[in-house]
Amino acid sequence: MTLIEIIVVLGIIAAVTSVVLSSAIDFNDREAFERTQRTGQEIQKLFYANDSDDGISRFLSDMGRLPVAYGNDSNALAELYGEDIDPDIHMEILTVDINNHTSDGFDMPSFQMLCGWGGPYIYGNDSIDKDGWGNKWQILNNSGVTTDSWEEYATVYGVASAGSGGDDWSGEEQKFSFGNPAVSSLKVNVYVVERLSGASLVRPVIIDQNATERANNHPYVLDALIAVNDRIYKCVAAGTSASAIPVAWDKTYGATTVDGTVQWQCVAQYMNTLKALFFYPEVVVNASEKERVIESKSTSGSTTNILEFEKLFPGRRKLFVWGYYKIDDDNFINKFHSDVMDVTIRPGTNHVTVYLVNELK
Repeated sequence: MTLIEIIVVLGIIAAVTSVVLSSAIDFNDREAFERTQRTGQEIQKLFYANDSDDGISRFLSDMGRLPVAYGNDSNALAELYGEDIDPDIHMEILTVDINNHTSDGFDMPSFQMLCGWGGPYIYGNDSIDKDGWGNKWQILNNSGVTTDSWEEYATVYGVASAGSGGDDWSGEEQKFSFGNPAVSSLKVNVYVVERLSGASLVRPVIIDQNATERANNHPYVLDALIAVNDRIYKCVAAGTSASAIPVAWDKTYGATTVDGTVQWQCVAQYMNTLKALFFYPEVVVNASEKERVIESKSTSGSTTNILEFEKLFPGRRKLFVWGYYKIDDDNFINKFHSDVMDVTIRPGTNHVTVYLVNELK
């Protein structure tokens, strides 16, 4: 074989080798890319509960928040698989006094609720704490921007991989967001109805601001409302009231009282204020404290019997509703409250019906 032939053969071998190596590198990058996708989506499922039968994220339900990063440059997912979890935040039953969450001055009930870390929420931390290329996950902040390092106990809004670092498709950033309650579309519509204990009749609460003090010799039309003896009465037969207030007013809900030529019915469902509290666990972890608390989100209404909550994390929660007709700062009538309800809220719009079944004291 001549020298020229040898040079030609070596050139061919080098070219083939280059193609093989390039194909191998491309294959390895593709495999790493796909492995990153699988791992990132598996982590992401923990917060969207796509693989959960009841559609609830166990982590969000237990902790009431997104995970926080332990350490400045590692352990972004420590709370998911249970590394360095302080015993002070392990799951426990907490007693909640509703009086500590409202200033209305009524005697509210207490209840118990689970709160705390109940993981691990995912297994195999050796296989999930890095992306497909073996690099540490970057974390997403609340704006969806990635960072390689972070402050200790920073909230983790998601994880990201920078890829292989190359200039081709394998160097593209892959992001896996955990969601953000501040921009969440989750809503809860609470429909409030009145059903006194033992009663079979269920009536929607009617919000009305027009109840007046009864007047003598006054003409009343159908559906007029008056406030008498800690009750609201509705005109069910129009006429003119008596020249003096009747001595005996039937305070039984649904019963009628004759007043001159007017007939009044004692009604429970009329109120001018409704209030609700949504209770959820929140595990506080920062540089100065580690504790389990039960937080509440409140809402109120004075125009409709539908109360709305939004920007909540999904999970198993507690709901308490009460309402009344406020005459003045010292006088409240038609005062009722619900039982403390267990509710499960999911992503999207939730609808809950609440029954006012007990009188407020």
